[in-house]
Amino acid sequence: SASAPIARALAAWRAARWTGAGVLGIGTVAAITWLGILAPWRTASPPSVLRLDVALGVDAALVTQGGAAAILSPDGQTMAFVARPAGAVPQLYVRRLDQLRATPLPGTEGASSPFFSPDGQWIAFFDAGTSTLKKVAVTGGAVAMLSDGRGQAGGGGTWMEDGTIVFSPNFLGPLARVSANGGPVDSVTLPRDGEVTQRWPQVLPGGRQVLYTASDAAV
Repeated sequence: SASAPIARALAAWRAARWTGAGVLGIGTVAAITWLGILAPWRTASPPSVLRLDVALGVDAALVTQGGAAAILSPDGQTMAFVARPAGAVPQLYVRRLDQLRATPLPGTEGASSPFFSPDGQWIAFFDAGTSTLKKVAVTGGAVAMLSDGRGQAGGGGTWMEDGTIVFSPNFLGPLARVSANGGPVDSVTLPRDGEVTQRWPQVLPGGRQVLYTASDAAV
């Protein structure tokens, strides 16, 4: 009959109309999504401030002369510090932040200016009396000497990712470098422009450069 072609044409028209609506709907959603991604009027959220209030976990006074009073391991899970128990010499302690008590590390009496290895498994430190550079595992054990001291307090150090340590052998003079396993000590900087001291080195992100403090005063 004549009505059959008309019915087929009407059905085709309706299908085309809904297909177009579907395409339009998808395009609209895509446009909204794209605008949501770009959103030039949106501003990035400012970084949140993190404050950490931690008890030492030991009946001792924190030693604050020279270097950082307390340091955190690279993963932020362990704190190391030098503290002086009543009537005793300063000693190196470690405390995991998921525990309440700190643990003394035997053999580290007289320690100063500690700093962690990149993997957080070792702590290097100076003998406060001789500036001898040493290291000890965070779990304790034998203390290893890395370099002979020069009779004066060390001026800090930093453990590089290549397995060397850049440090200040004493408060006067340039920075030096030694293997984290011990061995010969090499100078890595030269004083300039009247500098008499270079100290407190700190490796920068990327592990190839070191930031340090230089001064023309011997204090």
